[in-house]
Amino acid sequence: MTNEMRTLLEGLLQRDVDKRLGCMGRIAEEVKEHPFFKDIDW
Repeated sequence: MTNEMRTLLEGLLQRDVDKRLGCMGRIAEEVKEHPFFKDIDW
């Protein structure tokens, strides 16, 4: 598992909703900007 994949999963599975990736105000943009998706042209 790459470091990028690990941090993505940790962010998505964060128990604290206020710290969870995608739940901090910018919703999808937070997820799309994660390093795991760096090669995807959204």
